[in-house]
Amino acid sequence: DMQSGTSSPIALHLTKNLRWHGKLALMLVMSALLLSLVVSRAQAKRMALIIGNDQYKNVTPLKKAVNDAVAISSTLTDLGFEPHLHQNLDRRAMNAALANFTGKIEKDDEVLFFFSGHGIAVRGENYLLPTDVPAVTPGQEGFITREAFSENEIIRSLQDQGVRVSILILDACRNNPFPRKGTRSIGRSVGLGRTTAPPQGTFVMYSAGVGQQALDRLSDDDPHPNSVYTRKLIPLLKEEGLQIVRVAKRLRSEVEALARTAKGGAHKQYPSYYDELRGDFFFKPGKRKEFGSKKDADDLLWATIERSKNLSDFEFYLTEHPKG
Repeated sequence: DMQSGTSSPIALHLTKNLRWHGKLALMLVMSALLLSLVVSRAQAKRMALIIGNDQYKNVTPLKKAVNDAVAISSTLTDLGFEPHLHQNLDRRAMNAALANFTGKIEKDDEVLFFFSGHGIAVRGENYLLPTDVPAVTPGQEGFITREAFSENEIIRSLQDQGVRVSILILDACRNNPFPRKGTRSIGRSVGLGRTTAPPQGTFVMYSAGVGQQALDRLSDDDPHPNSVYTRKLIPLLKEEGLQIVRVAKRLRSEVEALARTAKGGAHKQYPSYYDELRGDFFFKPGKRKEFGSKKDADDLLWATIERSKNLSDFEFYLTEHPKG
């Protein structure tokens, strides 16, 4: 048969069986890899450091930042995070909170940092302000940056722990708390700036776009306990199966529409984000299918052969899953 270039029924049968066993082995390997991924993810922790600063001593106090932090902490607890909530931290206490938190992080953890309060952009870098930040005047930018917390340094402190995912959510560009003097001001006159691209594995969400003011409230008599951004963020975090990029994009449109209802419709607030994640991330994943179901076997086999150019692969698939 080999010399004649034809195949006997026995040879065809053996070839087909070998192909079936090869595909079965591939399916088992893929299942094992998926299972190991699920196990490793289950062992990794979800950690969150949450800070809300209202009671500023030397600059304009805020009204809803602490409420935002408390609400976010409760929401993340329900989503399986271990929250570390802090309120109204001065520089020393904020340093301690960051150090204690990073000391608890382990390799491959999923980590979230949320800050609500005053933030400022100086020389292209964003800084988060503790409650005892001093009142300064133009020309003292160097002093204020030493008394505040660099966004980039916070990202590095998380990444240095080998985390799988680090997420920063900054509701911290409500206004520049340092009064403008003539044509000069401390940092950007309104909002945060555009930071350098974060490292891989990082996702950063800002409550407003570059140079935009994020609203602490819609008006002085706004009864809602949370800021414009956070009140729209929380329901999206709770939505099952919503990937983080979808959260950020829907948040943009919802916050923009709500902000337009303030100040006679003239206020612009369009949240921005940076995405450097290496895969998908869900705050509330959808229900995971059980391994070993007929639907799983169908999907796995189809994924194995869908790009094949061999007719026999599809014949094999139809034999195993005639209604696939």
